[in-house]
Amino acid sequence: MVNVGTDGWEALTLDDRTLALLTIHYPLTQIHQGTYFKAFARKDVPNTESLIMALYTPPQTEGLIHWRPLVSTELEATVQLWENPDSVTGGTPFIPINANRISAKVALSQVVIDPTVTIGGGLLLAETQLGSAKNFGGEYELAEKFILKPETWYVIIATDTTAGGTNDMTIRMNWHLNKPYYEPE
Repeated sequence: MVNVGTDGWEALTLDDRTLALLTIHYPLTQIHQGTYFKAFARKDVPNTESLIMALYTPPQTEGLIHWRPLVSTELEATVQLWENPDSVTGGTPFIPINANRISAKVALSQVVIDPTVTIGGGLLLAETQLGSAKNFGGEYELAEKFILKPETWYVIIATDTTAGGTNDMTIRMNWHLNKPYYEPE
């Protein structure tokens, strides 16, 4: 049996051939609890310019933040994921959407679209090239989730690298809170 939050307990089931677990519904549990959030940004980006989306995490009071970003581009682009850049200022605030549309819970995280970012001593967590040397783009989703540090900026920068024209880009962020959390050592 596994605790699935406010829905109670659910029996674990195994595949008869592989003995792999078949029922783990962590994101579904977070949706039911009203702790699964989404944010997105989309725009046509001129050559050598960027679409930037930043997430600031709150103090660790509600649980660990499990985060998974996704970037889609129409044409060629470089995508970078940064942790803790020197500064993130300005931009357009985006109010995160609760995936549980009947929950009144709001995200304590802040999301900003197209802020001014100074990387400085930030840590590069991931980098990829989409649609390299082709006239079509691609989609980049991290295969694993990140568990985010509290009170830290996380920035995704998608830079158009096509020769001329504009590049239709979308950045999406999905995250959920997971309780109970442990205190880092």
